[in-house]
Amino acid sequence: TPARALVRPVAITSGQRPPPIVAPSIEYVRGDASDSASLRRVLCDVTKLYLAMGNGPQQREIELLVVQEAKRAGVEHIVKLSAPIVGPTVPVAIARMHFEVEQAIEVSGMDYTHLRPFAFMQNLFSLLPTIHKFGLFFGRCGDAPLNFVDARDIAAVAMHALTKPGSEGRAYQLTGPDAMSYRDVANRISALGRPVTYVDQSPEKFRAGLERAKHPAWLVHTF
Repeated sequence: TPARALVRPVAITSGQRPPPIVAPSIEYVRGDASDSASLRRVLCDVTKLYLAMGNGPQQREIELLVVQEAKRAGVEHIVKLSAPIVGPTVPVAIARMHFEVEQAIEVSGMDYTHLRPFAFMQNLFSLLPTIHKFGLFFGRCGDAPLNFVDARDIAAVAMHALTKPGSEGRAYQLTGPDAMSYRDVANRISALGRPVTYVDQSPEKFRAGLERAKHPAWLVHTF
C-alpha cells in the first residue's frame, strides 16, 4: 500500500551527512505538523492516517489541527497513538490531552482506532546515564507494577489497524507480557552482572531532580 510521511526539515551543517531514508518505499513530505499548508500537502488523497506524535508543549493544539485538516482532506480513518488510561479527570495532564484529541476524532465522523499503550520499553534506555555512573536510577512509582510494551509491537498493531478491517470504532490497551515494578527492573538489570538499585522518590523530589537536570518546564509539570 502506498504510504506518505510528514517529516520535519533537518538542518545539516557543513561536513555532516543527511540522515538516511528509513524506508525508500515511503514518500517523504517535508513540513511542519503545526502548519496547515504542510498538512494539506501530506494529506492530499490520503484515506488512512496514523497520528503518532512525541510529547511537546503544543501537542494538543497540533494534534487537533491534524484532525481538523484530515477531516477537510477527506481522510476516512485515523489510527491514533494515545495514552493507556484517558479521561477528563485523569490526574496525568498528558492523558487528559489525549482524551480531548480522541474525542475530537470521534465526533468528526471519521472512523477511528485508538491505541493506548502502557510504558514504552525503549524508554528504559533513558535510565542508563545514572545506572552507568552511579549504579542506580530514580523514580516515583514505589512498588507499583508497571507494564512495558515494545514500541515495535505497537507499530505492528498500528499497521494491522491501518491495513486490515475490523478495528474501526475501537480502542485497544496495549501491554507487554509482564507487569514489573521498577525494583523488578533493577533486579533484572542486576542479573546481567552489575548491581543496580532503584531509588524511589516523592513527587516533589523527583520533580526537583528533573528541574536540576534542566528539563523544560512543560515536561516537568506534564507528568
